[in-house]
Amino acid sequence: MKILQNWRIIVIVFLVIWGALMIHPFTKQAVEITATEFPASLSFRPYDLVYSINGEKIASIESFSGIVGSIGANESLKVVIERETFPYSYRQFAHNYITNTDDNPIAFYAKENSFSNLKFNAQLQESNRFTIKTSDPDNTIDVLSKRFKTARVSDYIFQKQGSDVVLYTSAGRDISKLIESNGVFEAKIGENVLFTDREIAKYCISGVDCMVHTYAVLNQSQESKEVLWKFGFETQITDEAAARFPELAKSLSILKCEYERCELNDSIKFYLDGETVGFETIYAIDKGKNLSSVFIGGEEKTKDDAFNTLHFVQAVLQGRTDAEIQSVDLAAPLTGEKTVFVFFAVIAGILFINALLNLIIFRDIKTAAVALLLGASEIIVIIGTISGLKMTITLLTMAAIVLVSVMNLVYQNYSVFWIKKEGIIMRKIAELNSRLNKIFWMAIGITTVVTLLWADLGTPILIYLMLEVIITKGLLFRTIKAKE
Repeated sequence: MKILQNWRIIVIVFLVIWGALMIHPFTKQAVEITATEFPASLSFRPYDLVYSINGEKIASIESFSGIVGSIGANESLKVVIERETFPYSYRQFAHNYITNTDDNPIAFYAKENSFSNLKFNAQLQESNRFTIKTSDPDNTIDVLSKRFKTARVSDYIFQKQGSDVVLYTSAGRDISKLIESNGVFEAKIGENVLFTDREIAKYCISGVDCMVHTYAVLNQSQESKEVLWKFGFETQITDEAAARFPELAKSLSILKCEYERCELNDSIKFYLDGETVGFETIYAIDKGKNLSSVFIGGEEKTKDDAFNTLHFVQAVLQGRTDAEIQSVDLAAPLTGEKTVFVFFAVIAGILFINALLNLIIFRDIKTAAVALLLGASEIIVIIGTISGLKMTITLLTMAAIVLVSVMNLVYQNYSVFWIKKEGIIMRKIAELNSRLNKIFWMAIGITTVVTLLWADLGTPILIYLMLEVIITKGLLFRTIKAKE
């Protein structure tokens, strides 16, 4: 078949089929696991669907909450989950374990089974509504937004209501500490302050060109040789704070020496709002020196706890706030399925207008049909890729995808109008193609940087630009050339 001789057509058909599979339009009566703790973390993982607990079927988040509310510490649980092993294919697993003794005995968190494979955020699903009292709403929103981003909380929206701040999020009540921490950080040697959060010049978050580490060590002080997880991140402090270290450390003596390094008999202890969050060992070799760089860190019993504490401390260091939670209650969806319908209706409308304009300008139904099909295929591939990557589809992402559709409309109709004006001349079409290539590649470079800083915004546009420059632009121009 002649159509199969064009590699671009083969690739776009493959991508459309793959994108349709990734979009995954089905839901099941269950709740979806969002995060796990020990011992549930040994058997479950995010995106597993909880089917039943101790033989009681889970049909919704309400039935899940009712069952979980009756579970106490040290109870024997049998949890049945369904795990997607391939698009639209599920396997069922049953696991038995003894519950935790802490505030979350079931040891995992869950949310309503989301709309298909698109992980819509709090703006499109039932969420918790936090009413927060603060003296400075603008600062609180700014600080909490930075904290949530650093702590990997992906779905949230803030609204100001008078002097209060209202937060909608599906992250659960476990983010309360992240909200209410004042952010007063102190590093002390004994009772003396070495530096505070106000004296931190910069600290490492990304691990790019700086150091963040989490690794397992043996606790040599325990007869059982218990495994602990050390964590820390590199921090630069001001010159004034660094100059305090020699004076504070001069009275310390050597505690022990191992591997040609000698530890002193006290450490730098880290406090957050008056509570200890970690420590850093002081070595004899550093005595008498200004301490311009220090690792803020500590130890935890599990890897997950180490990561959580690491991200929590990094997040709270984003700024101080006097936020205080007044109430937490379940909020109805802010937009719901109607927004999903409107969103796809807007995209369909843009694609239809694009094809109609092509038809009016060029007076060729084949060109208009190709433009319509290419636009639809791009949207399917974009949404499918985001679904496959398990990215959260926020209103921002939706706006980016609509922007992609508008860009598609402008670019295609400009091309068709310009070619009609100049006439179907191969040299002229080649000139336009070359000019557009330069624009697309420049846009790809800019969008790549945006994606690194703001994935929700940059990813859909980057996918669109790559599709255009490699595949669909060539197909559109080939269709126009065929008119000759």
